[in-house]
Formats: sequence, structure tokens, C-alpha cells
Amino acid sequence: MNPNPDNSQDAHNHICPVSAVGSFDNMFRGLFHNPSRMFGQYVESGSTAVDLGAGGGVFSMALARMVGKAGRVYAVDIQQGMLDLVEKRAIKEGLRERITLHLASSEGIGLQAEVAEFALASWMVHEVPEQEKFFREVYDLMKPGGHFLIIEPKIHVSQKGFDAAVALATGSGFVSLGKKRVALSFAELLQKPMA
Repeated sequence: MNPNPDNSQDAHNHICPVSAVGSFDNMFRGLFHNPSRMFGQYVESGSTAVDLGAGGGVFSMALARMVGKAGRVYAVDIQQGMLDLVEKRAIKEGLRERITLHLASSEGIGLQAEVAEFALASWMVHEVPEQEKFFREVYDLMKPGGHFLIIEPKIHVSQKGFDAAVALATGSGFVSLGKKRVALSFAELLQKPMA
């Protein structure tokens, strides 16, 4: 739990351990976090999507289905154990060829510029120690016109903390397209302006 509910920065010293991912990143999550309703309209067949903080891969799998055989999903995490879970799930669901596993580092995301039409950061921004740098990196990896959805859990992040994160994202160049309704969460849809 965030020790200071008005400042999501304080949660940065805690990264969700691999052993805890099953408590929230499981088949039941789709009952209250339906990927099609949350972001299906922003992901097309053949597009490239990035799942930042992929965790156990629930959203990576959904994105892989949405982008189809001609598309690509980058499942990004800072923990190799999480990527191992994504790979295991992708093999089981027959989606491995659509997913690129990418191990980020404490230095940054490490993906090439202007690669993605869609990026998702679900329940992970509060764990990022340098949010301003993170949002600049996400901005760089997005193609012009690309959408970026930030979702943060209300149990760890206050409205004030979430708004501060969104302000950093818009300060990096994103334009806010408004709040989204996501159960148990704060959510905002952003877009990289067309060049």
C-alpha cells in the first residue's frame, strides 16, 4: 500500500514480485478488466502494440489476438520471471509467434523509436522511479497518432497522484483524450499528436 496516498512517487520502492502476480493477473481479471472494452477500438489487425509492465501476460495475450498474425506485441517487463510467465502463457495459447519478449532495465525501456500504434501501462506507473523519463521514452516509441492508455490501481494511487502522473505524460508531449472507466482504477487515454 502506498504509504502516502497523495503521492504515487512513494510507491516506487516496491515492484510487484513474480510470486504475487497470480493474485490479480489471472483468468478472472477479464471479468472486470475486459480488454476489448478497455482498448479494443485502438488496436487493429497488423498493428504493433506494447504492453509495458506485462506482468503475467493477461493483456499481452489479448493484444496478440487483436493484432493478429500480421501484427506484433512487445511484452515489456523489468523482471525476467514475469517474461517467463508471459512466454509460458503465449505458448499455451498458441500466440508465441506474435509476441516479442523484452527485458527493460533500470536505465530505460530500450525499444526503438516510433515502433507502436498502441501502448498500455496497466497498474505499473506507480512503480516507476523516474516517471518523467519513462513518459518521454514511451512518447518516443509511439508512432504519430498512436494511443497510450495509462491505468493505475486505486488501492495504491490517489487521484492526486494519478493526475500528477498524467501531467508528466502530457508534459512529455502526449495529448489527453480524456478519462476512461476501468474498474478499481484510474485511467486516462493519451495520444501522440500527428507530426
